[in-house]
Amino acid sequence: MDWRWLHILLLSAIISNAPAEPELELSQSPVLGIWKIIANVGDQTFEKEFEVAEYVLPNFEVTIDSPKHVQFKESKVAATVHARYTYGKPVKGEATITAYPDIFSGVIQPIFQQPVRKVVPIDGKITVDFDILTELRLTDEYERPIMIDAVVEEELTTRRQNTSVQVTLHKHKYTMELIKSSEYFKPGLKYTAFIKMTYHDGSPVQDTKNPVLIAYGYTYNQSAYSNITRMLDKNGMVQLDFYPPRAKDNISFPLNIEVNDYVEIEVNSTAPLKYISYEVLGRGDILDAGSIYVPDKHTTSFKFLATYVMAPTAHVIVYYVRADGEVIADSLDVELAGVLQNFVNITATPGEVAPGESVNLAISARPNSFVALLGVDQRSILLKSGNDISYKTGVVILTNGYVHENFAIRPEILKGRITGSPHGLSTLRPDLGPPVTHRLATRPPLAGPYAFSRIPPPVWNKPRVFLMHDILNTWLFANFSSGYQGKTELRRNVPDSITSWVLSAFSINDAHGLGLMEEPRKLKVFRPFFISMDLPYSVIRGEIVGIQIVVFNYLNKDLTAEVVLTNEELELYRRKKVDVKANSGSSVSFMIIPKQLGYITIRATANSVLAGDSVEHKLLVNAEGETQYKNKAVFLDLRSIEHASANVTIDIPNNAVPGSESVQISAVGDILGPSIPNLANLIRMPFGCGEQNMLNFVPNIVILNYLKNTNQLTQAVQSKALKYLDIGYQQELTYRHTDGSFSAFGMSDPSGSTWLTAFVAKSFKQAAEYITVEDRIINEALQWLSDNQAPNGSFPEVGKVSHRDMQGGAAKGLALTAYTLIAFLENENSIAKYRNPINKAVDYIVRNIEGLNDTYALSLCAYALNLAKHPYETPAFNFLESKAMTKQDLKWWSKPIPKDDKNPHYALPRSVDVEMSSYALLSYLRRNYVVDAIPVMKWLIKQRNTEGGFASTQDTVIGLEALAKLAEKLSKDTGSVRIAFKHAGDQTYMNINSGNSMILQKQVLPAKTRFVNITASGKGFALVQVSYQYNLNVTGAWPLFTLDPQVDKNSNANHLQLSICSGFVPHKEANESNMAVMEVSLPSGFTVDRDSLPSLEVSSHVRRVETRNGDTMVVLYFDKMVKEEYCPTVSAFRTHKVAKQKPVPVSIYDYYDSSRRARVFYEARKTTLCDLCEDEDCEDICVSKPGERKHNATMSAASHIYICLYLQFMALTLYVASIS
Repeated sequence: MDWRWLHILLLSAIISNAPAEPELELSQSPVLGIWKIIANVGDQTFEKEFEVAEYVLPNFEVTIDSPKHVQFKESKVAATVHARYTYGKPVKGEATITAYPDIFSGVIQPIFQQPVRKVVPIDGKITVDFDILTELRLTDEYERPIMIDAVVEEELTTRRQNTSVQVTLHKHKYTMELIKSSEYFKPGLKYTAFIKMTYHDGSPVQDTKNPVLIAYGYTYNQSAYSNITRMLDKNGMVQLDFYPPRAKDNISFPLNIEVNDYVEIEVNSTAPLKYISYEVLGRGDILDAGSIYVPDKHTTSFKFLATYVMAPTAHVIVYYVRADGEVIADSLDVELAGVLQNFVNITATPGEVAPGESVNLAISARPNSFVALLGVDQRSILLKSGNDISYKTGVVILTNGYVHENFAIRPEILKGRITGSPHGLSTLRPDLGPPVTHRLATRPPLAGPYAFSRIPPPVWNKPRVFLMHDILNTWLFANFSSGYQGKTELRRNVPDSITSWVLSAFSINDAHGLGLMEEPRKLKVFRPFFISMDLPYSVIRGEIVGIQIVVFNYLNKDLTAEVVLTNEELELYRRKKVDVKANSGSSVSFMIIPKQLGYITIRATANSVLAGDSVEHKLLVNAEGETQYKNKAVFLDLRSIEHASANVTIDIPNNAVPGSESVQISAVGDILGPSIPNLANLIRMPFGCGEQNMLNFVPNIVILNYLKNTNQLTQAVQSKALKYLDIGYQQELTYRHTDGSFSAFGMSDPSGSTWLTAFVAKSFKQAAEYITVEDRIINEALQWLSDNQAPNGSFPEVGKVSHRDMQGGAAKGLALTAYTLIAFLENENSIAKYRNPINKAVDYIVRNIEGLNDTYALSLCAYALNLAKHPYETPAFNFLESKAMTKQDLKWWSKPIPKDDKNPHYALPRSVDVEMSSYALLSYLRRNYVVDAIPVMKWLIKQRNTEGGFASTQDTVIGLEALAKLAEKLSKDTGSVRIAFKHAGDQTYMNINSGNSMILQKQVLPAKTRFVNITASGKGFALVQVSYQYNLNVTGAWPLFTLDPQVDKNSNANHLQLSICSGFVPHKEANESNMAVMEVSLPSGFTVDRDSLPSLEVSSHVRRVETRNGDTMVVLYFDKMVKEEYCPTVSAFRTHKVAKQKPVPVSIYDYYDSSRRARVFYEARKTTLCDLCEDEDCEDICVSKPGERKHNATMSAASHIYICLYLQFMALTLYVASIS
């Protein structure tokens, strides 16, 4: 990734006994690819890379069973392909199995020109074989690996999954290994070695009849070798005892030393010695040296102290010079133990537990050490290892050891190239330090569309890792002190999943430094008999849902299990029996028809004579149609009066879906009370572009400033807000261009956006008070804006236009010029540097503001001139004041609505009205008109949604900023208020005081409530909200977009192809929309085909594609919509069994103008109960004779209802009765 885009500076105080503990939480859409962590310590730099990729789970699993090793003389390689769903059922379809040699290349994997490919039908399993000589055309000249790839295409949906295995072809049946008892030997003394014979899979050769012929010698001349015969023992080994000749000039010395021990070197020579010289090297330095006089002796010795700086390997060189000038030398690497003075150990008791059970962890280290503990799913390490701190890498870092690759080299390759010395002379690189070998982890074959490709993937292909199994989240990630005894005990419950957890730790303290585990510990979580239940993300009330239960039996005996499905609240009880073979799994289905809305709890239990298990999940049941959210807020001002009252009518239309209504009241003693607990969900729209992402960012700054200035900031709120700031900052940098500008969709846009760059520069400067923001990022953004200023002083939009009221040219670009000017003026540190662009922009506004009819532009200009302290600020403010609208105690500014336009959506809070009223409120507060600002505040809070935000992004950001500035001035007016809510013959009370003024109190009212009377008494003020929602399952009225979703003809019960044609309906105000967003809901049981999304992303019309709600909704972003229709196609597959599916909506709306929208419903291909049944439940109704299903295309919906009632009566289906 481009590190100009992302620079995270992690600062940490140097704390005794504790290393730095920086954390970085990735955003939802980070930059994919290789990331790098850089740590600078003094003049040293350490780097660590890790990959950020999209992890994709397969729809079904494909595996290949094939021998890993095959002899050429066997002539054929067999491969058995298995394809099964996660619940054990076989996959039916077509398998393409390919075999080809694996060719080694250090540059690029070349394409084998003649792969052998076989296409065969598959029903869960198929076996094929490949002839080594006639098909693969390989001879036994040398061993080589071949690759076998399998691609299985599912018959019903045409979905594909693939995998691969490697098979090595060998000339010989066995492999031999020489095991040396020592790397060194003494001349004339016995030396023992072993020969181990194994099969290629590592198992020992056990042959008690045939002897092994062994040739050996002490030279490279094989003609001088001697032959002996020996028998293999039960471990496939032969012991060999040799007596090396006393070759002259041979020096030998054995060592086994620890740090802080004295090393005594004994030097033996077959020739008399005059003297010897020695050097001891460690970590690239000469640490000891000397010469010893030896008066014509064959043996001598010397000592040196093995110090810590010599570890992990000390190099000892001994040499002398003969009388004829020849240098005789030998060297030895001395492995030193005790490199690390600290240690850490983990003991898990018990060593194997069942899912969800507790385990005791005993951790020991040096007293008062900082200990960091990690527990990860073993399957994540199989994907990628090397990210944890290991003993070996720790030693390398501490000792500055040189790490190199360890390649396996076959001796026969080097035959004729090896040169040796009878003296065993070593060539050392003191500058590199001791070599420490490591091996890179091999990566398992990936499944996916490019797993076997030998050419680069398409440009839209983002880094993806295809998983064979779901990877669990990190279990343990903690740190603590080892205490004065150096021991800590933890008791933790393991996650409720079957896997093995890899536990690792490190310790550190001032006195003893770093301690590491030589090998991680493993904790096995296993249950020999268990069940799993798979539910869809959600269903719609009244649909028939097939709930799949899988029973796994890893005992050594076949079992019959009774499976029971229950729901205590709904008095649900169904049972079935299923036979489960040993070390296998079997599935069973239950049919239910949910009628209760919300989350319903479903419990499945399986019992057998030997074991049992149960699992519980929640199923979300939604009402038909699309949910409409409404919020009515009342500001009760009791600062100058003792009593206040208000009436709120709950307007739910007659065509609302029955039972979908919900009513809730809330009260809080702070204007920002509804917003603070909902910082992550301020609006209900998606926010996936550069400007909308700022909703994850700016409100946190506003809240932090407000709470800090009013002395109400708590640690909990601060931690949450800072977390969101870090994530928002990280995400926003993905929309940055290399020239320092920002745009809605980053580098995929042709240029940066003036509007967004100004917005980001202003916001980043505000955030710099709380998080680390590079000054360079802000300065480059401001410089880019300055460079793109027009000669007349305006700031034109050089990028794409998403928000026409802001970026449009109807008011000569005054709104955008004022907006950009505000970014410069609020960055006080840069005012002096950019004084000339600021003055030019102010002059442009003053020259063009006279007679301005655009109230939106006027509101920004008035506020910008106030910040600039320009003399024309007062006339501009008065001009803005003259355009205000008032009603009772409310005041606001609004964009004119076309006359005689009966569009009901104009009654919704309009983003542009909120924005201009918020800028007006900020101007009021700049002039200290607090009392006059109250009516504006009252209007603004009436436009807010239940979560404390507004309709979209920009209005929420500026609206909250204006309300927070006013709230700071009203915070001292908090008193004690008692509020009474009268509704439907009942009454509810809420009390607000200084102790709970920030707490948002909520209470749900009866769904049939249609009128609420609110009375309040006391001193102070309170904000009261009546929030309600209901569903509509009809096409939206007054659509300003054409919208026509059509299910393609090639769709079926398992595969959905949906084409949605849409365009903008021109009207008096505009011929095209702002940025438009389309939300496509998928029928229950369907999830989007993620492999089809890139084809949408590369379209010239669609700028971004997202999925929501567990991949059951697709969100498409458009720069704009025009009259000409565009028809994207969304592909989805059935992943859960649901019949009688209800219609689902497709909606499109203008992101910055809520009056422009459209909604249309569509239905998937009809699915009946017979399409779901798999067992005896439906045989009487769906099967006319063995092997055939009944198909009645004319069967009515009523017929299906009668069938369901019949099944219920026969106890063959489950009807979830409503309790409402």
